[in-house]
Amino acid sequence: MKLRNLLLLLLSMALCSLPAFAQARNPGGQPVQLVTVRGRVVDAETGVPVLDARVTLQAMGGAAMGENQSSMGSEFEFDNIPATIYELRVEADGYQPLQQTFQPNIGMIGSLTIPIRKVKFVTTGERGKTASSRLLQLPADARQAYQNGMEQLYEKHDPQKGLELFQQTLKLAPAFYEAKYQMGMAYQDLKRSPDAENSFRDAIKSSDGKYAEPEFALASLLSGRHQFAEAEAEARKGLESEPKSGPGHYELARALLGQGKSSEAETEAKACLELTRDLPQSYVLLAAVAANRGQPAEAVKDLDQFLAAVPTGAYSDSVRAMRENLRKQAGLANSDLPVQENQPQKPH
Repeated sequence: MKLRNLLLLLLSMALCSLPAFAQARNPGGQPVQLVTVRGRVVDAETGVPVLDARVTLQAMGGAAMGENQSSMGSEFEFDNIPATIYELRVEADGYQPLQQTFQPNIGMIGSLTIPIRKVKFVTTGERGKTASSRLLQLPADARQAYQNGMEQLYEKHDPQKGLELFQQTLKLAPAFYEAKYQMGMAYQDLKRSPDAENSFRDAIKSSDGKYAEPEFALASLLSGRHQFAEAEAEARKGLESEPKSGPGHYELARALLGQGKSSEAETEAKACLELTRDLPQSYVLLAAVAANRGQPAEAVKDLDQFLAAVPTGAYSDSVRAMRENLRKQAGLANSDLPVQENQPQKPH
């Protein structure tokens, strides 16, 4: 596998595990490595532990391997589980649910830190007009249905009920395209990707290109399917209405890099970092660009910037492992990343 593709894989990896302590055997008699996964859940903006976090780990296509619900702290631990592919879900009241597929890596050591973000109203592309201000123009019953849907989806983590309420909103207020976007988010939570895509496209069409959020959501969905050319087109459309959107430039950079357009991806990743510090993943994109150019030393610098911003993030251990491989390729002296208290520097 090319180094560029390995680095792109980092963007979809969420977690790593501790080394295995035992072995089991699968039904075919082959040994299966057992691992222990432990860590904590924190607020993405403040780093404060999320005390009521609920963490569920489930083997893909199988039963739940374990669940931790704590009212005293954010720590979780899953002992002696097979090193196979899992789905991990993190939920907490008032936070966006996190759902990620990952495979434990027995070569990684350390406790995980999983950041989750609080629920916020999105901003539309109508010159700064927000969904909350548009809500004031709705009939009372439509407004209540939408607000209840947001509560069900993001606070009570019930996407099916949220979906039904957004559908009710649209019956009462067909022009309220934000509900169509939120339907897409609910469908994603329900793992109904085709329906999510249709909802995002419907929201885009209904807003006449004035609502960038579904454009970026659609671009992300398409990149996840490796449909990078289509993802590029959607990200560019979104940036037409929200040219200063950091997430928009990030999704465009991701789509460009997936097509091997390294120079353009580099430009967009740097644009993202100029606009926001909330997406340090852009440094991983820049590292992929440098590595693809045969510049491992530059790639190491980019990964250093990511680790300075996210020293204990969800895939920081994986980034460190990749940094070590690049360091060896560059012939650099063995050194650990120094602790940096300041924010990472913006790219030159």
